[in-house]
Amino acid sequence: VGVVALACGPGLLSLVSGLASAIVGGNSVLAVAADESAVDACEFGEVLATSDLPAGVVNILVGRQSETLPTIAKHMDVQSIGFFDRAICEEIRFDAAENMKRLIQLRDKPCLAAIMDFQEMKTVWHPIGF
Repeated sequence: VGVVALACGPGLLSLVSGLASAIVGGNSVLAVAADESAVDACEFGEVLATSDLPAGVVNILVGRQSETLPTIAKHMDVQSIGFFDRAICEEIRFDAAENMKRLIQLRDKPCLAAIMDFQEMKTVWHPIGF
C-alpha cells in the first residue's frame, strides 16, 4: 500500500501486532501510540532503532490521538489507517475519505488476515507476441 498509519490501542501488544502486520508486506508505518502506553512505545522505538530495521520504516509518534489523527487522516501521502478502537474511525472517516484512504479495523483479527488488509493486489498482463 505504501505509508500506513496505525492508531494503536493501549498496551504493547497492539503496537507490536499492528506494526508486524503492516511492515511484513513492505509498508512504511507511522504508529500513533495510545495515550496510556506512550512510555512503552518509546522503549519499543529504542529497540527498533538498534535493530536491523532500515531507517524510516517504522516511525512512532507519541501524543494525544484525538489531536494527531485528524491531521494524519487529511495527509495525502498516507494511504491507509489501521485502528483498534471503533470510535477513532467515526472521528476520522470524513477526513480519510478526502483522498480515499483505507480504514482497517484490527481488533480481534488474526495477524495473517491483517497482513492481507495492508496489501494492494493488481493484475498485470504481459502480452507475448511474435
